[in-house]
Amino acid sequence: MALSSERRKKILIALSVMVWLLMLGGISYCLCLPDLEEVSRQLKAIREDPNLTLEQKFEKSREIYSKLTAGQRRQVFQKDFKKWHYERNVEMQKFLKMSPEEQAAYLKKREEERKQLGPQGGFAIGAGPRGGGGVKVGSGGAGGGGFIFFGPGGGPGGKPSNPSQLQKNMLDDFSPETRAGMSYQKGLSNR
Repeated sequence: MALSSERRKKILIALSVMVWLLMLGGISYCLCLPDLEEVSRQLKAIREDPNLTLEQKFEKSREIYSKLTAGQRRQVFQKDFKKWHYERNVEMQKFLKMSPEEQAAYLKKREEERKQLGPQGGFAIGAGPRGGGGVKVGSGGAGGGGFIFFGPGGGPGGKPSNPSQLQKNMLDDFSPETRAGMSYQKGLSNR
């Protein structure tokens, strides 16, 4: 059953066209994907914008997240949260190297920043508005004012995230020095 050369030529042309269409489709798909780094930069700009209220920050963040698929939302959230953990670890390393007087001054400054934020300051994990999960963080730390951080809604399958599991994962991501420093800071603050 040898194929005639004309039939072989038609099959090769058909296969070439299919490969060309697949490549064209793949390229156009890649060009239409959102740049997750750019999304992350936009969210950071929103969180750090001092001219926006918390409600405006939430709405703008929600608007950006709504343009992403569930997997993309999770990727952006996890990447930003890892960056936040890294920054927190670096900040704690600096804190632990300070003299006791500098540590006390640093904690007073942070407490003042939290008071300026009012009831929104601080840190909360759990279900957010409209059943969305994520993390809300206030008090931008040593360098800046307050910010807010929203993650994608819900956990796997759209179910609300488990707050105790989120907290455990968060603590697991911090270095042992940072966890010890957090306890130390808490003890100093309670004096």
